[in-house]
Amino acid sequence: GAASLATAAMVNGNLTMSGLTSQLDLNANITVLGNVSFGALQTINSNNSTITVGGNWLKLGTFIQGSGNVIFNGAGSQTLSAMNFNNLIINKSADTLNLTGDVSINGDLTLTAGNLDLKAFSCSRTAIGGILSLIAGTRLKIGGTSNFPSNFDNLVIPATSTVEYNGSIAQTVKAIAYGNLTFSNGGSIVKSLGGSVTVNGDVKININSAFDALSFTIDLYGHWIDSGTFIPSTSTVKMSGGIPIDS
Repeated sequence: GAASLATAAMVNGNLTMSGLTSQLDLNANITVLGNVSFGALQTINSNNSTITVGGNWLKLGTFIQGSGNVIFNGAGSQTLSAMNFNNLIINKSADTLNLTGDVSINGDLTLTAGNLDLKAFSCSRTAIGGILSLIAGTRLKIGGTSNFPSNFDNLVIPATSTVEYNGSIAQTVKAIAYGNLTFSNGGSIVKSLGGSVTVNGDVKININSAFDALSFTIDLYGHWIDSGTFIPSTSTVKMSGGIPIDS
């Protein structure tokens, strides 16, 4: 059957679709303190509403994203399965939103607070446009071969945000302007620059990680902190902020 929400509501537990075939039409904002889950033959139509989720998003059926927002704001670890969103916002006071499948974005991707861990999955825009924003203090973790979010027309990445390449496989580091740029995991398996980069914060190579700058230039305004392995190859590191190297 079909149901609709006409006025703003809060669900203190989980929002679970029941019935073999069913549809929920949202014509108002809804906050779910627990999980959102719906099965293979079930549909949530968000229209232009905002859905705020404190738990996990478990989707097998159809999500019609409309022109609305989905906000993840749980205080603990959360998971997000494969999904297409309009605007996706991570606003967590603590911990991480972890992808368990590929996510596509029609609008903007915003990290207001907390962490987003892509693992080896994609979280890219369906077509060129929109804004990827990492607000100060947030962290984007990238575990795939080359899965930095793509197709965003505008990148807002302040100096106090962090992008961490933490895969245990060979990774290509996207050629953009970063805040803090961190490398973790992988041992002797190398993470390599895909082009010249600007780092407005710090470069940090953690223990048990290796980073190769190849033939490119790193324009660094913060600290260089090397506890792992740096392979300079024929690269250039410009200490544009005048801060000594820490190693």
